[in-house]
Amino acid sequence: MSSLQAQRLSRDDPTAVADLQSVFNGAPAFSLLVEGKLPEPDAAEQALEALPPDIDYPDKFVFGYYLDQQIAGCADVIRGYPEKHCAFIGLLLFAENWQRQGLGKQALQHIDHLARGWGCQEIRLGVVANNQPGLVFWTAQGFVEQSRRELPGYPADLILMSRGL
Repeated sequence: MSSLQAQRLSRDDPTAVADLQSVFNGAPAFSLLVEGKLPEPDAAEQALEALPPDIDYPDKFVFGYYLDQQIAGCADVIRGYPEKHCAFIGLLLFAENWQRQGLGKQALQHIDHLARGWGCQEIRLGVVANNQPGLVFWTAQGFVEQSRRELPGYPADLILMSRGL
């Protein structure tokens, strides 16, 4: 198998938007589990446009992860959120036919490397509580639960997790 290649995706590139949408379409079980519905037809555009408070696009990084020039997964990473010393993973997702092959670990290594380069000391993320496969993955990668909060519009609470770099 070839090595995983990361490519930053732009909301202004129709090919990148189509590639990202193919990841969402290829992971319907994730959408059903955490949102209670199939992926929206504009899920990629929503992912590329969404920003947390007080963050602008230069600090938002959406990556496509490719194997042999075929997109397999994606990540949404925010630099300096929610605090300057943090990187926040908003999403790490692989299409179902690429899951359970170690690609998530490889993508996380890429994110760790980036975050260190940004001067971050910690990575944070949120996992919807009913996403058992996600909780197992993140816990195995050394992330620990920090808190829980209600997430309006989602079927379960959001578990906030973190890990030092």
